[in-house]
Amino acid sequence: MPARPAGRPVGEVGTGTLMGADGPLPYRLYRPATPGPHPIVVYFHGGRLVLGDELSDDPFCRDMCRRTGMIFASVGYRHAPEHRFPAAAEDGYAATRWIAEHAAELGGRPGPVLVAGWSAGANIAAVTCQLARDRGGPEIGGQLLVCPVTDCRLRPGVL
Repeated sequence: MPARPAGRPVGEVGTGTLMGADGPLPYRLYRPATPGPHPIVVYFHGGRLVLGDELSDDPFCRDMCRRTGMIFASVGYRHAPEHRFPAAAEDGYAATRWIAEHAAELGGRPGPVLVAGWSAGANIAAVTCQLARDRGGPEIGGQLLVCPVTDCRLRPGVL
């Protein structure tokens, strides 16, 4: 299977690890070419909660970084079935909290962060907002949910 073509250029792309709910998680950081600091978006990839990683949606993250002028931090999270619910949700919350606490060193603007995700990743983003509300932070400035999986009935064909 041929590799997915590289996304459009952005100012800078970097990688790192952050502290998740139960250990380190990888992330990929997309910074705009314009001077910062920039708002930060914490992004979670799709993949049915079992596939993908922080590189899966590289073209999308690059494009959104360019179009919005925001930093996108694409976070890898633990997958099922090896890591049962609520591992991915707890990783999403922990990653968002860590990124909010380290915004300045990532080139970001202090203050509220945004969360985003695609499909199962959108589910993680939505749950992260609820956990942040219930646990007293971090402050969330908004969310972008692309094809979110938010139906808790899990009917066949929903996920």
